[in-house]
Amino acid sequence: MSEQGIIYKINLVRNPKTGKGWVFNLSNDTFMRALNPTFAKNRVVIEGYYQLENNKFYLVKEDRSSWKNNHEHYQLLAVQNNQVNVIAEWWRENNTYNFEKNKQLEQLFLEFNMTTQEKNVINFAKYIIQKVRKNE
Repeated sequence: MSEQGIIYKINLVRNPKTGKGWVFNLSNDTFMRALNPTFAKNRVVIEGYYQLENNKFYLVKEDRSSWKNNHEHYQLLAVQNNQVNVIAEWWRENNTYNFEKNKQLEQLFLEFNMTTQEKNVINFAKYIIQKVRKNE
């Protein structure tokens, strides 16, 4: 651990032949690279360690898809005082979003009126951050 943040292990893919995961730095609008990624034979990153900085937000897409079904797990992370906190998480299963009975997050999703594009998932995460900051 350091003053600036932490090194954090993130799993990205269950089956590298069917999907890809990623880590997006919402504070800098950039996709991140793992410090020491574990690759599958097809060069898909399965897992890796990421340098996460304090007072920044990250969106993680973990792809748990199979040949028959799409299963994507999204986590919105905040790093504060060298601690990683999950602010929100949701799933996309076969193009249907699931908020695990989190009605407040589901309501934010409906307000945002999102489509299924990954770019919109990133914008939705930014929308959540705006709402969290307003309520602080």
